[in-house]
Amino acid sequence: MALTYRFETPKYPGNILYVNLITGYSCTNDCLFCSRPRTKKDIGKPNIYEKKAGSFLYLSKSPTVEEVMCSIDSEIKEDDQEIAIIGLGEPLIYLPKVVEVIRIVKEKYDIKTRIDTNGLVKCLYENPTEILEKSGLDEIRISLN
Repeated sequence: MALTYRFETPKYPGNILYVNLITGYSCTNDCLFCSRPRTKKDIGKPNIYEKKAGSFLYLSKSPTVEEVMCSIDSEIKEDDQEIAIIGLGEPLIYLPKVVEVIRIVKEKYDIKTRIDTNGLVKCLYENPTEILEKSGLDEIRISLN
């Protein structure tokens, strides 16, 4: 179980701290091409992202804000350029928790924050972009797979 992890690709250097707070690979979509495990028998078999991260990203229970921040605090490095809230699933299902984590990160660290999403958060919450902007989020990446 990894709340924070790193991996390096030719496009993305290793100075990004990735944050995973998605319980059970939860998502609002069920895309056939997605790399997240599709069935219970697939859980425990690492996919491409888990192989790169060197850890399983499956969370059996929802981490608290305190647990997420403890993981960030212990893993963040001085040369990190960004904290990216992503994972295998949709992080904005947990919008209140995401907002609180971003708010605390921005208070404690001078670092860029980003979230990767499928963009369907408006189906779950009212005024999500305004809420995210007020939290201090720097960048939103919408996956158009």
